[in-house]
Amino acid sequence: MPAAPLFISYCHKDQKWLDLLSVHLQSLENDGLIETWDDRDIRAGGKETWEAQLLPKIESAGVIVVLLSPDFAASDYCQKVELPIAITRKEKGQALVYFVLVRPYAVERSLSRFQILPSPNQSLKQVRDKDETLEKIARRIRDELDDFRPSPSQTPRVTRVLPPYLP
Repeated sequence: MPAAPLFISYCHKDQKWLDLLSVHLQSLENDGLIETWDDRDIRAGGKETWEAQLLPKIESAGVIVVLLSPDFAASDYCQKVELPIAITRKEKGQALVYFVLVRPYAVERSLSRFQILPSPNQSLKQVRDKDETLEKIARRIRDELDDFRPSPSQTPRVTRVLPPYLP
C-alpha cells in the first residue's frame, strides 16, 4: 500500500508545535505509512502560486492534522479555507482528520462534535510529558491508518458525449 499523504494545517506562530509533531511522525514516514506535507514544502520561484500548491495537497491528503491554537482561530485562511476542507473531507470519510489542541483557548463550538487531542480541556502546552503525548498521537494515526479505507472522492467525472452515429 502506498504511503498516505498527510497534510498539517497550522498557523505560522505555532511552528514550534509543528516541529515537535513532525519529529514524532517521522517513524510513520520511515515505515512508508505516510508522506508528510506542510506549507514549508511550497516551492518558491515556480509557475504555481503558494495556494495552487497547497490546495491540491489538503484536498488529496489521506490524513489531515489540524493544530488548534488561539492564533489558528485568528487566522482567516486557516478558518475559512483549510478548516472547512478538513471537516468536509472527514465527514465524507475521505480522510482521517485529527484536531490537536496545541495551546489553550476557547475552541469553536463547531469543533465540539469532534474528538480533540490530547483532550478538549488540556493542550499540548499544558501536558507534563509532551513527547509521550505526541507519541500517543502518532501511534493513534498509525493504528487508524491500518483500518482506514477512504471513501471515493465525489468529484464529478467529465464524460464525453459521442455523436449518435458512433457506437
